[in-house]
Amino acid sequence: MEQEWLTGSAAAVGGAVIEGPGDLHRVPGTQCGWPGRGRSGLAVVGDCPATEEELRATPPAVRVGRWAELSRWSGSYWVIAGNGRQRFVCGDPAGIRALYCTPRDEGTTWASPGPPSGAPLVPDLPMLAARLAAGEYH
Repeated sequence: MEQEWLTGSAAAVGGAVIEGPGDLHRVPGTQCGWPGRGRSGLAVVGDCPATEEELRATPPAVRVGRWAELSRWSGSYWVIAGNGRQRFVCGDPAGIRALYCTPRDEGTTWASPGPPSGAPLVPDLPMLAARLAAGEYH
């Protein structure tokens, strides 16, 4: 896992581009696909025991933005999904596959630990305040 990382946004640099969305990058060798068209699709990276059948059943949830359905599998993995209007990115509930994000003029830049993000990440103070007030999973 220490050799795996992902980053995404207009500012993403380094690594290999994940075909499809165009603004997702991964370390070469990390297994990842984007079974979709253009900016609409799903990528699951890491140790996820979901079957091919379970993954093929996700497009309806992705289309309508039911993001919680994409993080119910056991294991330790990142999920990146998009429906053309929104992008959903999450690590595992245990926090083993963390994500860091920061607002930018061109949108939110996010990265897992390890990659070059193209610019220094700065704290997202509104997100920190929301987590302190409502808890991490609200």
